[in-house]
Amino acid sequence: MTSRCSRSGARSRPSGWRRLALPLALGFAAVGAANAAPGTEPEAWQLQMHGELLAREQAAHPGDASVPVPARQTLWLARDGHFRLETESRFPGDIVFRYRETGNAQGAQRIDLMGWRDGTAIQAVDAQTARQHLADQLLWFPEELLRQSTPLTAVQEQQGHWQQTLRDPAGRELQLRWSGAQGRLLEVRQGALRYVYLGAHDERGLQAAEIEVYTGERRIQRWQLQRADAVEPSSTRPPMPAGYEPQTPTGELRAEGLAPGVYRVEGVASRYHNHFIVGPQGVVVFDTPVSREEGARVRALIERTAPGLPIAAVVLSHGHRDHCAGLPAYLEAGTRLFVGRGGRQALARQHGAAQAERAEEVRLALAIELGGRPLRLLPVTSSHAEDMLVAWDATSRSVFHGDLFYAPEQGPVPPAFEGTEELSQALHQAGLEPQRVLGVHGRAASADDVRQSLGLRRRAL
Repeated sequence: MTSRCSRSGARSRPSGWRRLALPLALGFAAVGAANAAPGTEPEAWQLQMHGELLAREQAAHPGDASVPVPARQTLWLARDGHFRLETESRFPGDIVFRYRETGNAQGAQRIDLMGWRDGTAIQAVDAQTARQHLADQLLWFPEELLRQSTPLTAVQEQQGHWQQTLRDPAGRELQLRWSGAQGRLLEVRQGALRYVYLGAHDERGLQAAEIEVYTGERRIQRWQLQRADAVEPSSTRPPMPAGYEPQTPTGELRAEGLAPGVYRVEGVASRYHNHFIVGPQGVVVFDTPVSREEGARVRALIERTAPGLPIAAVVLSHGHRDHCAGLPAYLEAGTRLFVGRGGRQALARQHGAAQAERAEEVRLALAIELGGRPLRLLPVTSSHAEDMLVAWDATSRSVFHGDLFYAPEQGPVPPAFEGTEELSQALHQAGLEPQRVLGVHGRAASADDVRQSLGLRRRAL
């Protein structure tokens, strides 16, 4: 079956294109043939792959700039333009993400299959982004990429290779390079990304067995791919699991008071949450997500909430980029900066030696007054980040943490990860019984939420 896009583009394709397209189409026609009816081409495919993502500034050890993250994904792709992608990745501390996205060029929906990060929220993906996501999936299926893309140049031979520029269904330019000797696909460049096709299940490289993805010269993904299987097109459109509802809008940027002097930042596009305490002499900020631009907007909000007061201190829960990227927006002369054990190493990489030198590493529990408010800073032994640091405000009985407990904005409390055990143990050893457990992700939680989450984890184990 030939799509309308490929039919309309066929007349304008140069002879060099036909020299490539014929063996490519013949080679790919065998994909899933064992599962398809005789004499027909599959209408949809399922492709399973596993590998690793190279995550920058997400390692457990603050001295490491990146960490390999084990990952799996299964893709269902139909010729009618529908797709379904299910992904799984496992970060330090045994924190597992599992998502599903389904849709087509008109739009898509994304859900958290585990329910801990985004709960029961259905995230709407607009048409432009969905077109890009669909076009991204075609990079795993070269024959479909050719069917659905428009040639912009003739095939050119250069130094023993064939090259051509295409426009993908999302309107982006692709540069393809083929082996002149075998006619096998070698790589596709899309913007800053470069997909390198290594081993293949077929002679033409149409069923890749291994793909590496680079940005510049830095490898960011590596995948081992199984052969694609023919499936029913309906498999790209599974029913929505029970209990999911459209994602609640974030609303306008605002500071919500949780207790006297304790504020939580809401309405940020990233859906991350700073917290800050307004003391009689200054403001203490806990974590600085997720970029300098977002940090500047939140800093302005803090100034409106506590006019005339300086930023007395910033406490970073750990040095992962999403928790400290906005740091420069909050630092001023006289601002103290606190990090956990070894945290200066992560700061030096991301923000330079000067910021790292001003940071105070907290290696033992520290009772301190910041901005006129008595606080305790507690290093936590954590499998997610060795430089983990939590803060305790006795006045409000609030604990401030990063990535140790999750209660999503929507939906029930999920089973805990290992980090919640680590947090619970640290608080117990310090003799602290919080009323509020406040993290960067999800909603403001209570001690009961933590106990429920730990109970679910222990029953599952």
